Amino acid sequence: MPASGGRSVALNKQRLFMGREKKSASAGRLSQENAYCLLELIDGWWFIDDLRSPGGLKINGRICKRQRLMPGDEIAIGKHRYRISFEAPKHNLGIRGSVAAKRSGTQGKESRKPVMAGPLGRLVPVGGGGVHQLTKTPVIIGRKPPCDIVIPAKTISGKHCELSLTDGYWRIKDLGSHNGIRIEGKSCKEDWVLPQQQLSIADQRFQLEYEGQGPRPLPDEPDFQFRKPLMAQLGLSNRDIDKLVDESEDEEPTPRKRWDLTTDA
Repeated sequence: MPASGGRSVALNKQRLFMGREKKSASAGRLSQENAYCLLELIDGWWFIDDLRSPGGLKINGRICKRQRLMPGDEIAIGKHRYRISFEAPKHNLGIRGSVAAKRSGTQGKESRKPVMAGPLGRLVPVGGGGVHQLTKTPVIIGRKPPCDIVIPAKTISGKHCELSLTDGYWRIKDLGSHNGIRIEGKSCKEDWVLPQQQLSIADQRFQLEYEGQGPRPLPDEPDFQFRKPLMAQLGLSNRDIDKLVDESEDEEPTPRKRWDLTTDA
C-alpha cells in the first residue's frame, strides 16, 4: 500500500514486477527487461530485487539490491514509497530439510547444517534510522567491515560485540570494546537480550525485535569473583590494612567516665 495513502496493490501472484522504465514502451506487460524491481514470494516470505530503479531501491531508508522483507517495511522506488503488509510465517529455529533434500526424496533425514527459515529478528535504532535484519547467527557488530553489522560511529570499537541465537533467544557478548554494552541500562559483559528489550552498544541505542522460542531464560548470575573487595575499591592494599590494625592495637583504650545520677546535673 502507498505510504502516504492511496489505492493498495494486491499481492496476488508469486512474482510481481513493479514500476516501468521510462524509455521502454508504455504498452505491454511488465517484465524482467522493463520493470524497476521484482517482488517474489519464497517459503512464505517476500523478497525484493532491484532491477533498474531510479536512484536505487531503498528499504526503510537504506539502499539495497536484494532483501527479504518484514511486515511493515517501507519500500522506496524513486519518489514513490510503499509499505508492505502480509502475514509472516512462524520462523523455524530448528533443523529442517533443504530444498535439494526434498527434491531428492531424502526429506525426513536430519540435515547436517541448521537452515534458518525467515528472519531471526531486527535491530531497530531508537529514535529512527536504518533497521538491521538478523538473518543468521552469530552476528558480529562493529565499526567497520568485515563485521556483519557495521555502525560507523567513533564510539563503536572495530569488533564491538557478538549476538548469537541460543535455545530460541538472543545473547550478547562484549568482545573487549572500549565503551561496553548495556541491556535496559545495565552494563554487562555477556547476557540474554529478551524480545523487545533495549540494547545499548556504546552510545547507540537499539530495540531487539524478535519472537522468542520456548521458555524464557533466567538472567545470568552476577560473577562475584571479579568484584573488588570493599577495601580495594577504597584504594587500600593489604599492607595498609595491616598497618591500621597494628596502630589500633597499640593504642590504649580511653577510660570511660562514670556518671553519678545523684550528684551530676
